[in-house]
Amino acid sequence: MPIHLIRTDRGVHFPNLGAKLSCMIVLHVDDDPDDSALFCEAVKEAAPSYTCLVADSAASALEILSDRQNIPDYIFLDINMPGMDGWETLANMKSSPDPVI
Repeated sequence: MPIHLIRTDRGVHFPNLGAKLSCMIVLHVDDDPDDSALFCEAVKEAAPSYTCLVADSAASALEILSDRQNIPDYIFLDINMPGMDGWETLANMKSSPDPVI
């Protein structure tokens, strides 16, 4: 089961995360929920101990990466997204003051 980003008026969080995860974290960034679900199912089958985080947009991914508590070990980024596409997202990740890439 993927862990989805939840936005509230108090910021962004992941349900049931609470603290730093002790496992490998995979972030899947894709505007298609079916693709994200299939991807996370494949991750769980291949590596049951991994946690799959899902961002439905580039903005969501950048918010996830700004929370330095659970930086993903792997990021899978859809290139063809509305708004900020994958290439722009990658450039933004690389140019941040504390880049994760």
